[in-house]
Amino acid sequence: MADAEPADVLERWVGVCHAVRDWALAHPHEYALIYGSPVPGYAAPQDTVAQATRLPYLIGALFSDRLGKDGHRPSDTRPAMPDDARQSRAPLLAGLPPDTPADLVMSSLMGWTYLLGALSFELFGHRREIIADPRAFFDHEARRLGAALGLAT
Repeated sequence: MADAEPADVLERWVGVCHAVRDWALAHPHEYALIYGSPVPGYAAPQDTVAQATRLPYLIGALFSDRLGKDGHRPSDTRPAMPDDARQSRAPLLAGLPPDTPADLVMSSLMGWTYLLGALSFELFGHRREIIADPRAFFDHEARRLGAALGLAT
């Protein structure tokens, strides 16, 4: 999908966001087990890592379709990544092609973090008294973040 139109990628992003939200609402205890507070001293078995990384790699693929092809240029308004932040991504970069643009990685991680943060706020009741229509609000959030991260022009 190297030639994906921005609107198509934005709609795919929104679709992924809603699919994860639908699953989380239908399975809140499983969501909490995977994305909730970690159990002190617990380390997930190595054979569960592939399943746990599917979502961030899927999100990365969406950003790659939009941002990573044909001369990706990061926005001039985004601050340059300092060396310590760049080096902190070493575990992630080990699983990515060596020419993956730094801005693409950052946008993907921000999208993943936002998605799980928004879902956690909704599932754990932090928005209960302030948002009357959680689905409509979430849809707008997902679209707005996708646009802010460069998935739409």
